[in-house]
Amino acid sequence: MLPIYCSIVFISLSKSNTEKQNLSKFDVFVLASIVDKEASHIDEMPTISGLYLNRLKKGWALGADPTIIYVWKQKHNKLIRRVRDKHIRSTSESPFNTYYHEGLPPFPICVPSFQAIESVLFPEEHGYMYMCARADDSEYHNFSDNHFDHQQNADAFHRWLNQRKIY
Repeated sequence: MLPIYCSIVFISLSKSNTEKQNLSKFDVFVLASIVDKEASHIDEMPTISGLYLNRLKKGWALGADPTIIYVWKQKHNKLIRRVRDKHIRSTSESPFNTYYHEGLPPFPICVPSFQAIESVLFPEEHGYMYMCARADDSEYHNFSDNHFDHQQNADAFHRWLNQRKIY
């Protein structure tokens, strides 16, 4: 009974909110798959969705690490723990590389959770354009609306990874 309920809710929600987000039902599913892989915590999904939607509205590339991890796994059959410039550059031809290609990838990178779909349909409204994992073990992100603050967050995170020898 629950899967039928979820399908009905998704169909009714998508009719009212896909237009608001300027996304097709398929686009919602694709973006939700990225959000699902990006977020370790359900309560952060609406913030991440809002950030990606902000980037799409401004014509920015999504710059989503989960898409690079997906391409790397497909290409090399290996998981990567830390997305580095070499991973991004070597997968530049893939339509899933959201650093080089604007917009959404051609199809979902996973089957997204209902919570991820809901977060795309009901994103948090904010001005965030950048996110970086926090320099702790929380698996939450720091968000910012400017590159200067983002760079400080990224520097702290990279120092934290380096101290743990995560290369």
